[in-house]
Amino acid sequence: MSAPLNPKMWLRCAALFLLAGACQPQQDQPAESKTPATRAAVMRHHDELMARMDGLVSERQRLAAQLVGLDSATSSGRAKAERLHRTIRSLRRADAAMMTWMHQYQEPDTVQLTAHQYEDFWAAEAQELTELEHQMTTALDSAKAVRWENK
Repeated sequence: MSAPLNPKMWLRCAALFLLAGACQPQQDQPAESKTPATRAAVMRHHDELMARMDGLVSERQRLAAQLVGLDSATSSGRAKAERLHRTIRSLRRADAAMMTWMHQYQEPDTVQLTAHQYEDFWAAEAQELTELEHQMTTALDSAKAVRWENK
């Protein structure tokens, strides 16, 4: 006949059982429920960049209007025209890059992705938007610099 478990031994067994249960892998939650903040941050970044798209268009139009009034017969006029053309191209590329991102964007298939793949997807999207933001900022800064050169 075995001896009954004393209270200390019973508590140790219960603690060991709970500790072993905590080490078990948890049921996988759907990928989207694990990183909603990441998706929301990417979408906010996208919205911030969209708000700057009008600036790309208006700066491009402003520079194109300046281009029309330039005297390209002089070397300084040709230099200014070249600078305006370069800046307009930069503004167009930034606009096109954002439009390309928007047209190629697709929500990930959360059923097929693991949580890690889902996080990787959003990290890649965040990185791409950061690169687009840099391109957009550079183009707009160049347009502002041209504005100051021509005053």
